[in-house]
Amino acid sequence: MTAESLNGAVRNSSINRRQALRTGLLAGIGVAGVGSGLLNTAPAASAGVEIKDLIPQTNWRWCRKCQGHFFGGSGTFGFCPFGNAHDSTGSGDYYLWYSEDPPRSDMQPGWRWCRRCQSLSYAAVVTGLCPGFGRHDLGGSGNYHVFHDVGVLNPNEQDQWNWCRKCQGLFYGPNQSRSWCAGGNRHDGTGSGNYMVQYLSSPKSGVEGRQPGRGSSLILG
Repeated sequence: MTAESLNGAVRNSSINRRQALRTGLLAGIGVAGVGSGLLNTAPAASAGVEIKDLIPQTNWRWCRKCQGHFFGGSGTFGFCPFGNAHDSTGSGDYYLWYSEDPPRSDMQPGWRWCRRCQSLSYAAVVTGLCPGFGRHDLGGSGNYHVFHDVGVLNPNEQDQWNWCRKCQGLFYGPNQSRSWCAGGNRHDGTGSGNYMVQYLSSPKSGVEGRQPGRGSSLILG
């Protein structure tokens, strides 16, 4: 799949491709600008609402040090709670969707980008912890909608991403024992839903996990 083929890739929901091209986000250009409570904090999708303006943004990455999800297209890899910048070695090219419209029933809005550490965090309840800065700076962020509990996966989808109740960030659950949290020690996914993210290029992390989109255990890469 390429960035141009993202049109219509919102799991059978339409997007406004003209708007995506106008903002440059199909090519991963622009600020991430477009966090974490439980799934039941998200407003329910209104029956019969047509989702017109889910816009895709590429250049999201997995950090092999903290296991978190961060934006890698802003010219900086931000700050990792393990120390220094995030490390995207082995990461796939993930993409997220943002919109100000009501959410789909299988997506949770309220996720935001931090302009300082570049991480994604759920901010509908509280502002999460930013490594070295106290709380995240969400200025300029859009409202990201993240898939959850989708069931059967498509080939370009990876689930088992979790919300951390300590820092509010999104991290890769199968590697929780190797993670690092801005709240100290490991991420804590207690109470999290099963989040899913999509990718243009397959992750090749070299660490144990589920093969993206297929669910079998193996060493990736």
